Amino acid sequence: MGRKLSFDQLCRLRRLRKARRLWKKQPLFAYLYMSMEYPGYSYQEFVDDLRRRSKPIKRKVKNDMFRYGRYARIRSLINRYERTGNPDDALAAMRLVRVLRKPYRVLIRIGNEYIEYRFEAFIPIDDIEGLCTSLQNCLTETQADEIVNAFRKAHRGI
Repeated sequence: MGRKLSFDQLCRLRRLRKARRLWKKQPLFAYLYMSMEYPGYSYQEFVDDLRRRSKPIKRKVKNDMFRYGRYARIRSLINRYERTGNPDDALAAMRLVRVLRKPYRVLIRIGNEYIEYRFEAFIPIDDIEGLCTSLQNCLTETQADEIVNAFRKAHRGI
């Protein structure tokens, strides 16, 4: 049932609730009404009754951008721009923001042919860059397919 409150505590809680209710309804005259109902009620007590007793709840901002693989690179480029002031970092971050939610397109050249692979946008950009460097050494399409299939198997469920 909860703990039992003494008569003084109940009176104090009722006064506190009444002060808040009056403040919401009529903020200009709330203190006047309270001082008329409770003799000896000071303005400092009124302000104290209006004060929040518990800390406000900090809600997590619902931003799903961090799930995307390019987001970490964007944050690092922005931090580097803030430190150095190099506009190239800011421009690179802006370019990545434009394609943040788009899938990765990996284009490789084998002989005279070009092969394009697409990957989900949730894969970290560092892993995609590592895949690109490993695909540069491929001489045949089957080698490239094996590397890509192994990569997709490793990043399934991201």
